[in-house]
Amino acid sequence: MASTTQLCSYWFKSHAEKYGRPRTYPKITRDIPDRYDVAVIGAGWFGLNTALKLHEQGKKIIVIEASKVGQGTANNSTAKISSQHQIKYTNLIKKHGKDLAFNFGTMNEEAILDIENTIKKYNIPCDWKRAAHIVFAEESGKEFDEIKAEAMNANLSGLKASFQQSIHDDAPSTIQHYGAMRVDDQAFMNTYSYLVGIADALHNGKVEIYEDSRIGDISFGAPHKLTTVDGHKIEAQKVVVATHLPIIDRSGHFSLVEPSRSYCIAVTLTDESKMIKEMYINENSSKTISLRPTADGKVLILCGGGHSTGEIPKGDPSTWGYGAVESWARKHFPVKEVIAKWSAMDYYPADKIPYIGLAHHGSDSLYVATGFGKWGFTQGMAAAQIVTDLILGNPNKYARYFDARRWDLTHTAMTAAMIQAHVTKHFVGDRISHIMSSNDIEDLVPGEGAICKDGIVGTVAAFRDEQGVIHKFDPKCTHLGCHVNWNPQNKNFECPCHGSVFTGTGEVLHGPTTLPLKKK
Repeated sequence: MASTTQLCSYWFKSHAEKYGRPRTYPKITRDIPDRYDVAVIGAGWFGLNTALKLHEQGKKIIVIEASKVGQGTANNSTAKISSQHQIKYTNLIKKHGKDLAFNFGTMNEEAILDIENTIKKYNIPCDWKRAAHIVFAEESGKEFDEIKAEAMNANLSGLKASFQQSIHDDAPSTIQHYGAMRVDDQAFMNTYSYLVGIADALHNGKVEIYEDSRIGDISFGAPHKLTTVDGHKIEAQKVVVATHLPIIDRSGHFSLVEPSRSYCIAVTLTDESKMIKEMYINENSSKTISLRPTADGKVLILCGGGHSTGEIPKGDPSTWGYGAVESWARKHFPVKEVIAKWSAMDYYPADKIPYIGLAHHGSDSLYVATGFGKWGFTQGMAAAQIVTDLILGNPNKYARYFDARRWDLTHTAMTAAMIQAHVTKHFVGDRISHIMSSNDIEDLVPGEGAICKDGIVGTVAAFRDEQGVIHKFDPKCTHLGCHVNWNPQNKNFECPCHGSVFTGTGEVLHGPTTLPLKKK
């Protein structure tokens, strides 16, 4: 039976228990007359690290967050800091060659050290700990061969990788596997605590930070005029769009990445001697399970149950998502209690490498970073350094490999076509399926949403709140018009095309859209 624990990231929960609620920041409620050197939109991992690096170089910075500082993607993760990304380097060598794979590996390794040095420099309490990261094969044939090849290719790409026959000196013997690849000197931490520390460092340095201030528009040329959804203006010479997926459609990145949803839980054990010491992930990308301990060895973090965002699995919700991850945990560990549950969302790039740098041709003052897959901490820190160097006019040896302006059909044509086929399927197909199989509004129980009937052939996105009040919306996502679907695990509406997420009452939780669902 799946746990009924309320949704809240373990990182946020444990930070609040140790240190209390973090500092809050004001909302933009008027036009701001100052002109800034750089406006950073998004107070998450990439945004805050970029802001700090630019601040250290004397730039006048403003940070603008649509929700709360540090409570986005970085807070909703396993918080692994690793250069080992399942079967990564074999694929990079095949697709892009040994030179790019080596630079990707060394860039990620340097990012781990950069994070560690930042923690030391600003004395950030975030439970940083070095550990090995291990990917294991669950099948003896193809997966075993892929693991052995990946170990070799990861070494060629600058990682300290080795093949090992067994993981049972640390992991439970019930986990069936056929060999594993180990990469030493990786790390884990509380990434929410880290971002609170970075925000504190910026605040103490007199950098202006704003929360609950969603940007709705960015003018094309410099100096850029930024406009909040409430109509307030800010001006900056350069802009860093650090919103996971850029909120500016003119960069076109929404068409080159695919959103993916996964589910995380934190559990305690009846026997703490059974706790793992290292970090693990299986090779099977379709049924991924990722696990790691906390620094004190008292809590096990697991994440998996993934699916394309907005493509909601059929059947009893207890059999997928959180329920599936909890079932796996109980099969292999003496689980005492599920103490936290939360959900992660990531974007996979068409050509397997991130988009970092200038947003599009024709602009020399607008910067983005996106497409980190499920491994945004090392790539995001590297992106912060690349973008900082580009803004300052400094050389960066990695920038050319990951140029956000690339449209390389040699490496992206097939995957990009599949992404667009996926979008088309939902844009057209969901309209038909929603008419054919929509629910009756009166059947909704408190806390439940669905696509429901509206007249003879119409549909609405409907939600009944805990007081029994029905909220009805046009089911079209306010980004590009795909129909949203209800996710009963997270109790929100998700767009299957580009990953926008809305609360049951229609407010934006996650872009690329900046507008709420339209009320009906």
